[in-house]
Amino acid sequence: MRTLLLTIAVAIIGVVGVVFTIIMVPLFIAASQFGPRLLRTFLRNTGTQLTLGTFNATFMYCMSVLLQLSGDAKHPLTHISVNVALLLVLASFGVII
Repeated sequence: MRTLLLTIAVAIIGVVGVVFTIIMVPLFIAASQFGPRLLRTFLRNTGTQLTLGTFNATFMYCMSVLLQLSGDAKHPLTHISVNVALLLVLASFGVII
């Protein structure tokens, strides 16, 4: 269970880092030509905020469950927590598409 949650957390933070780095480089280049108003418009966009928030929420959920997870993997809440994490991963990738 811990390995799956850790894998999910690492994958989510990796995807967030790559995707938003790829997005921000062209935005900074465009902002240098058209002004900083372009960046404010992009960051105020609801879709951008929803996507970033979903990925951050998934990462934080996985990390908080990992911190609370004891060595007892037979507890029913452990399975529920992992299933919720998997649903959050599906929601995260659905939002980014």
